[in-house]
Amino acid sequence: MPQPPLNPTPAHHGLPDEDIQAVMQWLYARGRRSPHTFAAYKREAEKLLNWAAGEGKTLRDLSIQDIGRYLHHLEHNKAAKPSTVMYSRRVLNQMYQYLCDLGYLARNAVKLTPLPAVPQEEVPTKFLDLDAWIWLWKWLTARPAANRQQNAVKVRDRWLFALVYHTGMRREEVAKASMSDLQYRNGRWTLRVLGKRNKVRHVSIHSVLLQELKQYRTALGLPELPDSQENFGLIIPLKGDKTRRLTPRAIGLMVHECREAALADCDDDPIRIQLINMSTHWLRHTNTTHRYMAGASTETIQDEQGHADPKTTRIYLKTLPGQRQQDAEKLAELHANAVKDS
Repeated sequence: MPQPPLNPTPAHHGLPDEDIQAVMQWLYARGRRSPHTFAAYKREAEKLLNWAAGEGKTLRDLSIQDIGRYLHHLEHNKAAKPSTVMYSRRVLNQMYQYLCDLGYLARNAVKLTPLPAVPQEEVPTKFLDLDAWIWLWKWLTARPAANRQQNAVKVRDRWLFALVYHTGMRREEVAKASMSDLQYRNGRWTLRVLGKRNKVRHVSIHSVLLQELKQYRTALGLPELPDSQENFGLIIPLKGDKTRRLTPRAIGLMVHECREAALADCDDDPIRIQLINMSTHWLRHTNTTHRYMAGASTETIQDEQGHADPKTTRIYLKTLPGQRQQDAEKLAELHANAVKDS
């Protein structure tokens, strides 16, 4: 579907054609992964171009000091929130770097500009707190889907976030794993995970995640539960060979696209601050943090996450599978209660 062109304000219809063409090239290269991303990136580019036009300058004219003044202008806009300013800077940095790589600009003036003096009331942390996670989860499950393609993306993204949040898997581990790695033994479902340095661990699949698995597979026309002969990956491609494995980069891009779309819909500033830099690894840290909140033991968390332990005595502190399942259920209970009470 053709994307809309840049939209100068009525007072600035004289924007240089070459600036518009260069920015549109960046948008088509970096923003077309989703309509939400394209719209968000386009909005940031338009704001800068219109501000520059008001200063009588083109993109090539803008100095490091000019970019600093623009960011200062954003900071002192009464409607702007600290997270919004940082998001603008991040998007413009990506645009400038692309235009530098393209040879259109000589240097990345955004990257060279000192960070704006935005008050940081919270210490940056690489995990989502419970409120942010529940907001994101409700957003994922309530996303509108106007057609079959959008519904397929919604179903896939819901399963991906449920999987990474409830297991704490790395994106490389998600990419390697197969549906047949899900195993039922001794009345428990576990997932065989090949981690760093080819170390194998078995992650407990609790009741909430098992239900998400069944829902995902049913939506794809598969039996609710996998068998040992299946050749599907944990995340099944939307197009082409359904047995094809997605790359770690593809997994990361899915999370990135969801993050950008979620940011466009989120008006809660404390939550936006957390979402802005969210990645698959943030979800892994979120799993660890929320397990602790739910009361899981340190030993269980280390076993489930596959953390390397510097203490040799850790070898003798392996938890029993039954206890690990009980601790895994604590996260399921925390998640279910938070969704119910919110």
